[in-house]
Amino acid sequence: MKLADYLDQYGIPPSVMRQKLGTNQTSFRRYLTQERKPNLRTMLEIERLTDGMVRPADFLDPSLPKCAIVVTLAGGRRKVVLPWNDRAPDLDACVAAVKAEPDESARFSPPLQEALTYLGARAKPIGHGWFQLDGRPADAKRVVAAANRIRRQRGEPLIRFPGLPEEL
Repeated sequence: MKLADYLDQYGIPPSVMRQKLGTNQTSFRRYLTQERKPNLRTMLEIERLTDGMVRPADFLDPSLPKCAIVVTLAGGRRKVVLPWNDRAPDLDACVAAVKAEPDESARFSPPLQEALTYLGARAKPIGHGWFQLDGRPADAKRVVAAANRIRRQRGEPLIRFPGLPEEL
């Protein structure tokens, strides 16, 4: 488990853990955002303080914590924002980045937009014409086919899409 996820899950303020470790604020923030790895002594102390929930191996995993939100700023720089971050410039950057993001659905065909809307959280675009459908990569045709399977079971009209049969 990532240290940031541990703190978030158990409602522990970062300042409390930082003080127990005797680490400066900048270094600790970098541990939480994966910008820096603590030394082995600190990793072992974190493992002890978290009752083994956060292990040294967790710091070697390059993925970000699940509780983190990553925004891309105007200059292309990525900013990692954690749940307890209340710095106004960071929050403003999050809002600005979200407002600056183009509406992805506008670049998809109407049938694909309809399928994505129908599937809701089950499907999302991941880039370059690919989607994540139920946690797996899928092309547009599979996304529409998945929506059509549900529509067929409910007796609703199928979404017409090239390469898919209009009726089954």
